Amino acid sequence: MDTLVSMRVFRRVVELKSFVAAADRMEMSPAMASKHVMHLEQHLGGRLLNRTSRHLSLTEIGKVYFEQCCEMLDSLDEVEATVSRATIVPSGVLKISAPVWFANRTFTKILANYQAQFAAVSRH
Repeated sequence: MDTLVSMRVFRRVVELKSFVAAADRMEMSPAMASKHVMHLEQHLGGRLLNRTSRHLSLTEIGKVYFEQCCEMLDSLDEVEATVSRATIVPSGVLKISAPVWFANRTFTKILANYQAQFAAVSRH
């Protein structure tokens, strides 16, 4: 079982205070959400949640784990968003306004290299 997915499930269960609601939000069965939390508990060697038929609460270890888990998952989401933004490939029309003296071989080479690198960009 993927521990990172299990961490995300655990977080959602705690935030929503329900295995059913968390499972619904994450598009999985409540049994699978429960298995993810059990996977974490076995992996860590301790109980994270106190469960009754009507109530969920964090154990002391669960509180610590939940706080650290949230920080780590937030950081991971931030890194992934940063990388996603950095890997966006330019596309569209490139319009350049420049003085006539700027039209020289060096600038033409720069434009040709740019267009070769980013084929989705056209020029006018």
